[in-house]
Amino acid sequence: MSRGTKGGDISTHNVKIDYANMARQIDYAIIRCGFTGYGAGKSLNKDAQFENHYAGFSKQGLPMGVYYYSCAATVAEAIKEANYVLSLIKDKQFSYPIYMDVEDSYHMQKLSKKELSEVVLAFCRIIENAGYYAGIYVNTYWWNNEIDQTILADIDKWVAHYKVQTPGVQGDMWQYTENGKLNGHTGDLDLNYCY
Repeated sequence: MSRGTKGGDISTHNVKIDYANMARQIDYAIIRCGFTGYGAGKSLNKDAQFENHYAGFSKQGLPMGVYYYSCAATVAEAIKEANYVLSLIKDKQFSYPIYMDVEDSYHMQKLSKKELSEVVLAFCRIIENAGYYAGIYVNTYWWNNEIDQTILADIDKWVAHYKVQTPGVQGDMWQYTENGKLNGHTGDLDLNYCY
């Protein structure tokens, strides 16, 4: 499998970034714009570093996309999250997708495959209807065991699968490590190949 173009995804957990240095080593960045509260929480939150990361990479002319960590357990909650994302990204430019991060075990994993997939589809349709390109971030296990692949057949997949030569699910982007290193940042980074 071709490795594709290389990119990083970052959030509030990644601070003190030398954007110019990092941008010389990657082709794009996927930035977390926000999240719904972890565990039992259901509040909608903006990522504390979203504006800084967006401004920093914009100054370098680096293409970007965003992701939102979802806890939506109903179609109504997915629509609410998607509209919140649209409010966060208003007036910003993205050439990579707006991703729904689907890995919440507290709310989402309790759903049936059909229910969860309909939740994801509702989120993606709101994003697409606003003129953006939508996708799902999911790990290989979840794609194979928690998702109705027929329902989401037309949605681009960003697949997390570490310590393998080839991801277990053919997606449009592969997050191949959570322990990546790039000059311009101290500590670990998620790194990806986009096809």
